[in-house]
Amino acid sequence: MDGRAMSVESKVFHILGLSCLGSAVFLMVYVFSHVVLYGGIICVESNLFIVGVETGMTVLAVVYFGYIFSKTLRKQDFSH
Repeated sequence: MDGRAMSVESKVFHILGLSCLGSAVFLMVYVFSHVVLYGGIICVESNLFIVGVETGMTVLAVVYFGYIFSKTLRKQDFSH
């Protein structure tokens, strides 16, 4: 940050983005450990509301990751 106060929308975007990325990492660790322990995992979700929320969170996580990645690349000095 450069000393300016963040807007409410910016705070909400970062909170939701970090939450989605954190939950994605948790889920990857959970699934990987389950596969290592039991040799596989089968998950089926039939509730369309839950599927929609999960899809929305995935899209938000991808958008947030792209935003953070692009901000990081802009700050890098590739001149040397």
